[in-house]
Amino acid sequence: MSKPDRKHVLLFLLVLLFIVGWTALILHLGPERLVSLVGVSNGYILMLLVSLFGGVSSIGGAIYVTTIITLAAAGLNPALLALASGLGVSVGDSVYYYLGWRGSHILPIGGAITRRIHQFSEWLRGQAKLVRAGAIYGYTAFTPLPNDILTILMGVTRQPYALVLPAFVLGNITHTFLLATFGQWLL
Repeated sequence: MSKPDRKHVLLFLLVLLFIVGWTALILHLGPERLVSLVGVSNGYILMLLVSLFGGVSSIGGAIYVTTIITLAAAGLNPALLALASGLGVSVGDSVYYYLGWRGSHILPIGGAITRRIHQFSEWLRGQAKLVRAGAIYGYTAFTPLPNDILTILMGVTRQPYALVLPAFVLGNITHTFLLATFGQWLL
């Protein structure tokens, strides 16, 4: 196995170990005990931090969702969890948007992918702003899929940040609120 392959395997195993460890901790302690250990007000800070780091990538999604449901099941306010989490995830989405915006310059000129992205970009520009914002909101609020690819695509296609950001923030808040409400319903 080459050195880069070992790095990928090691990273995968570390992330997997973290997910298994976090899940085992939650199952062992239970939601109420976990919140009593970190405190209610710190639970919202914990949610913000987990959403900043765990909600940023597809890999961290399991940790992110588990934390939302755990904190909500322990009695934290779903609206406040949604606000903390939605803002945290949106910061991560902004990083991906920026990477897409800046990375669009390195796409090969004349390549098949570049042509498709250009066609998609032109099609998007032909849609009303409300339709674009509504599609972003609907995707982030009501699908369990990660935002990474969509945010990068919005940056690559040069969608206005003032259009993209509010849709992502509201979608992320709605998504978290729905998960937190489900978490409270579990108990």
